[in-house]
Formats: sequence, C-alpha cells, structure tokens
Amino acid sequence: MEYTLGERSRTKILLLYINDILNPSILEDVKKRLDSIKVDSVASSYEIEEFLYDKTFSPFPLLENSGRPDFAVQSLTQGRFVILVDGNPTCLIGPANLNQLLFSPEDAHDSFIYVSMVRVLRFLAISTTIFLPGFYISLITFQLDQIPYALLATISASRIGLPISAPMEVFIMLVLFELFKEAGVRLPKAVGQTVAVLGGLFIGDAAIRAGLTSPSCLVIVAVTVISGYILSNQTMSGNIVILRFLVFAFSGLFGLYGFFISFFLILTNVVSLESFGQPYMSYLSKPNAADIIKNMLKLPYRFMKKRNQAYQPIDSDSQKE
Repeated sequence: MEYTLGERSRTKILLLYINDILNPSILEDVKKRLDSIKVDSVASSYEIEEFLYDKTFSPFPLLENSGRPDFAVQSLTQGRFVILVDGNPTCLIGPANLNQLLFSPEDAHDSFIYVSMVRVLRFLAISTTIFLPGFYISLITFQLDQIPYALLATISASRIGLPISAPMEVFIMLVLFELFKEAGVRLPKAVGQTVAVLGGLFIGDAAIRAGLTSPSCLVIVAVTVISGYILSNQTMSGNIVILRFLVFAFSGLFGLYGFFISFFLILTNVVSLESFGQPYMSYLSKPNAADIIKNMLKLPYRFMKKRNQAYQPIDSDSQKE
C-alpha cells in the first residue's frame, strides 16, 4: 500500500504486509497513524517513526530498524508489517517487543545451538550494561557489609591514595568510555570499534598508573561498555546509556534502596509499553510456554511449525501438514 507524506517533499511511503497473516487490528492501527501524519517534508524513516509510537517519550524503541531484506521478509511472514521510505536504505518493522529487539538478523543463518547460547548471553549483557555500575557503587559506597571480606580488602587496597570518591570515579570513567565510543562512530569503520574499546582501556590504564582511578573501577566500566556492544539494535544501544546513568544516579544517592527503586521504575515502564496495541513484554502479559522457549532458544526449523503468537497472526501455521 502506497502513501505520499510531506506537503512539500511528497515522499513516497510503502506499507508492506501479508494480508492473510497480519492481524487486522494492527493493520488498521498503522493505517490510521500513517494517515494522521501531516508534515512539510519527510527525509528519513526516523522522522515518521516517532509519529507511529504509542508513547512519545519511551526509552525503548517501539519500532525496529533494519537494512536487511532477508530480515524484513522473515518479519512479514511472522505477522509483522514493514514500512519503506523512498530514498532510505533502512525500513521500519513493527510491532516490536523487547525480545525481538535483542535478536540479530544473523540468527536465522547460524546453528540453533550457537544462537541459543548467544541469545542467553544477550539477555545477560543488557542486564549487565544497565545495572552493573549502579550495583557496584551501591555496594562500595553504602553496603560494604554485603561484600565478601577478601574482595572488600582487595578493592580497599586498590583505592588507597585516590583523590576522588568512588561514585565520581566511576562516573568519569563511564563518560570517558562514551566519548571514545562516539569518536569511534566518527572514525572509519575499520578502526572505529578498536578505538572505542582499546582507547578507553589504554586511557584507563594510564589513569591507574597516575593514581586517578582504581583497577576494580576500570574492570567494572569496561565490562559494562563492552556488554552494550552485544546489542544489535543501535537505537536501543544508545538509549540504554540513559538508563545506565539513571540507575547509577539512584544507586549513588540511596545505595541498594536506590538501585532497586530504579530497577522497578524501569521494569514498570517496560511492562506498560505497547507497540500498535501489542504488549512490549508480550511473554509476561500473555504467557505462552512455546513462544517463550522459541524466543529464548532457537529451535531447529523442523520444530518451528507455528508463527510467533505474540502478534496474533490470522494464519498461525508456518508449516503445513
């Protein structure tokens, strides 16, 4: 289905879907939202993406971006829609949920054993990159009695003579790594990631030698930043930095109490999100054991006989008898 958006740019927009698979309520919803967009010009898919969101101020992306034709086709067959913007190399895919955003288009082309292991690592990575710095600060600043004595002695010895407090130390290192990450984006792709990771580690090592930071802080921050690189969705990877600093701020002010307050704030926000009427945490709101297993672990194709039920497709069978 073709649309023309932009009073001046007259940009062509294509809405792609499979008529006998996509849920009619989702289709009507996306048509209504596209019809409601009244702007002067549309130059990129992101300009219309925000108009399609159920909630404007969301730290998590409610639509998925992809430049992979194979992934777009796979999404269509699972009961999702695809929006193409003329002149843009990427497309918008919806509805989105948290599970889908943690997956990679390459998952379809790798062994189910390897993909199952990597998916578990991704779930651990997103938890680590958001919560690890805050958890570390809450323990080292307020709840010292919760740290094993041997580890506490090691951390305390490494901090002898440091001129700044632990929260400020971690904050500076987090900002430093983010600066290198941003610099890596601007550099040629071949060296960008190397500069982003190794540059931060080298500067961190120099800071340790200069007595400005501790080895334990560098390890925590390095693990945090590297865990963020595992996520394939770049929009989500960027927004997670905001959540990381939110947890860090609460933990630095209120200790473990602040850590758990921030955890439940994020959890409450995620559970309340919807993408075209579909719950963002669909596997909690509509528990389905088969879908949970299928999305947490990749099954061999011969066992994937049903489409993803989170999108309530018209035709739920992906393999006919």
